Amino acid sequence: MGIKGLSFMPALLLGCDITIRMCGFVRKINKAELSVACFVFVISIVFLTQSFTYEYQDSVGPGPGYFPVWLSGILLVLSIIYILHCFRNKEVQSDEEPEKVLPQGDALKSFILCIGSMILFVVLFEYVGFVIAGTVFLYILLFKAYRWYVSLGVSLGVSLLLFYLFGTLLGVDLPGIG
Repeated sequence: MGIKGLSFMPALLLGCDITIRMCGFVRKINKAELSVACFVFVISIVFLTQSFTYEYQDSVGPGPGYFPVWLSGILLVLSIIYILHCFRNKEVQSDEEPEKVLPQGDALKSFILCIGSMILFVVLFEYVGFVIAGTVFLYILLFKAYRWYVSLGVSLGVSLLLFYLFGTLLGVDLPGIG
């Protein structure tokens, strides 16, 4: 499938092979890498525009917008470099199947578990506070590798330690319990 202009976006979404013909060269692009690079590019632009709504500099130094502006700006630059890397780097072998790029089996289960636990943390955080949401989040991530009581102890200990550090050293009030 040849590509002209911006018509490669439907190819990314539909899962078609991406072949670019330019100046007599034919290059196949790894569509998974390019999809991730484009996604990170869009997300970094959204975060960069949102970070400009915060004050960049305060009376005593950097304001609440300082870190988000720099972080999203660096992410934007890195995503552009990654997009260029996708077009300039190695060709995808014709015998390489798209299924081999995506996680399968236990790796897929671990990926879904990690994403699900992050979503659960965000949902629980508002209702039960940082300590309980953080404990549940870490327990879900650790329960397969350690015994239940070790996972629970480490999860609760790390959550309480982070709650204390943020509250005492950094002066950031996190919702404790409920």
